Amino acid sequence: MKKSLLATLAISSLMIVNTAFSAQRVVLVEESTSSTCPPCATLNPTIEAAVEQLGQTTVLFLAYHVWWPSPGNDPMFLSNQTEVQDRISYYDVNTAPDLVTDGNNTPAQPWSQSGLQTTWAQQALNPAPVAIDANFAVDNGMLSVDGEVSLDAGFSVSNNVQVRVAVVEKHIGYTSPPGTNGETDFAGVFRTFVGGSAGYSANLNNGTFTFNGSVSVDPVWNMDEIQVYVWVQDDATKAVHNAALASPNAAPGNFTLDVPAFNTDVANNVPVTFDWADAIDPNPGDQITYELVYDDDATFATPETVTGLTNSTFTTAGNLAIGTYYWKVTASDQVGAATEGLDPAGIFNFSFFNVTQATSIDNNSNLPEGFALSQNFPNPFNPSTTISYELPANLRVANLVITNVRGEKVREFELNNASGSVVWNGTDNLGKSVSSGVYFYKLEAGEFSQTKKMLLLK
Repeated sequence: MKKSLLATLAISSLMIVNTAFSAQRVVLVEESTSSTCPPCATLNPTIEAAVEQLGQTTVLFLAYHVWWPSPGNDPMFLSNQTEVQDRISYYDVNTAPDLVTDGNNTPAQPWSQSGLQTTWAQQALNPAPVAIDANFAVDNGMLSVDGEVSLDAGFSVSNNVQVRVAVVEKHIGYTSPPGTNGETDFAGVFRTFVGGSAGYSANLNNGTFTFNGSVSVDPVWNMDEIQVYVWVQDDATKAVHNAALASPNAAPGNFTLDVPAFNTDVANNVPVTFDWADAIDPNPGDQITYELVYDDDATFATPETVTGLTNSTFTTAGNLAIGTYYWKVTASDQVGAATEGLDPAGIFNFSFFNVTQATSIDNNSNLPEGFALSQNFPNPFNPSTTISYELPANLRVANLVITNVRGEKVREFELNNASGSVVWNGTDNLGKSVSSGVYFYKLEAGEFSQTKKMLLLK
């Protein structure tokens, strides 16, 4: 009795070790069907109910619409005859409906929902030798896919492995039957292959294989129903090693623009270093690159642009002239999804800083003595706010300029006193009230300038 128990425990332990390192199997079910096939109309609801009950984490259902029985005018076949015929020939199918489970024939008819569910659920328990991670994106009329297949430790596969990528319309509904069998609703309709019906030849000797490709979007597709299936298949045995549902590509996550910090000063005798937080892409394996843009114009009319950055930092080759500079960063993945960085408060998709005259501890003559610009009070404000300043006694010309977030001048004050304040009542130079929002006020006096931010709330 003890020996039997120990043997059972040993076998159980071996089974746990074997499955712990295997990927979760998703079963691929491929059907041959047609809207001109009377038995298909009878059996398809049973097949689809079994698929629906198990869910796409267990089984992926793919229907090839064929050209028989006569008249062979199924519109879902006519939309891609060549690739449908390729798959039918691949399996040497000559009946409809016909089901292939992970590359092998499903038990013969009659089919029942419970019987199909049991068959597919048991198949899903088999260890999968490969893991698949893929995502897709749609942009400018193109559907792009990229992904990675990895061989799990302890498994081996032949050299005949192909990675196939299919575009599938999860559901198509017609207002009237498109064929002769009365069906109007169709599930898992095959639309096209990315990379062709032959797929991508995968060499997994090094453990991983990456792939990418794209196809044109057909105008007849309902993009709200489009999904992408990926599977790994041995062409010698037809066995499917695993399948996966590609994830819709997501843009890189939000990130902050950190240095130079919002409305801070940088000396004009050193290069400027820009730093921002790393953007995290929710799709594993995506490669992120950054584009940095900076300009002394808030509208970025004549910017300096740096592209292809793979690190979240950049230092200018030289020093920048005195003035206020605006900067922004865009993070993009290889599929083209992009996210703009935000200021630390999460309000703006840009930041700004001031390049000021460098000062020296040993030579105070370079210090712009007598200059000061205070934070407005109150802030936020409604309807008016006070801005205080100080200027050298011998300075003759100075201005306080108020701009909106687009860099457009809203109001300008000429400053005639060495120290004092101005009251802004939220109107422009024509006396018209401006809208609520963030505004910037800038003290300009010769080569000296300083900018601060204020918020008008109505």
